[in-house]
Amino acid sequence: MITIKQAKDIISNFTNPNNDDISLNTKRSLYSSKNIANQSGHPNQKEHLLHELSGAQEKYGAGHDFKVVYNHIHSAPLQFYLANQLGIATDKAEAEIRQQQLPMMSEAKKFRDNYLSYVEVEEAMNRLIKG
Repeated sequence: MITIKQAKDIISNFTNPNNDDISLNTKRSLYSSKNIANQSGHPNQKEHLLHELSGAQEKYGAGHDFKVVYNHIHSAPLQFYLANQLGIATDKAEAEIRQQQLPMMSEAKKFRDNYLSYVEVEEAMNRLIKG
């Protein structure tokens, strides 16, 4: 199990604060023609994710399973950011999700259900913890 505190420590060490593709740095739908960076109100994806973790830590405690946070991310771009920073390839997922033109929360669910399970996230984080 990865705790919220462990996830927060890992994410705090990410060196790239945003997705490489500028259109993925927004909370809006991937297929939207009006993707605007920083739509989430945070300066970058890293800060957005750390904000989500801080809220979860206050609500559940630092030792709670990070899985609850991952399963409640409603932004596919934020999921792409997490995956990319953990070294998990997402090119196929991005192309397929953009093509399907789903609403924002449906994109996030599709990404989580079909392209990046929590098990993969947990394994990648465990590798970083173990060094």
